[in-house]
Amino acid sequence: MTNEALISPQVLRWACERARVSDTMLAEKVSKKAPLWLRGEAKPTFYRRKNLPEYCTFRLATCF
Repeated sequence: MTNEALISPQVLRWACERARVSDTMLAEKVSKKAPLWLRGEAKPTFYRRKNLPEYCTFRLATCF
């Protein structure tokens, strides 16, 4: 079983743009791997995904 959250780069990019959060800011606040998530090269863990709404102002249900 994988610990990766199934959130697409497109949804993550949309949430960041909507909240006016830059790639750099997301990397500083949530994870250094955030740029990889935005490019689709990696997925956030469930733990990190839980932190995303705090910085990107969206509901977790949006991810599904």
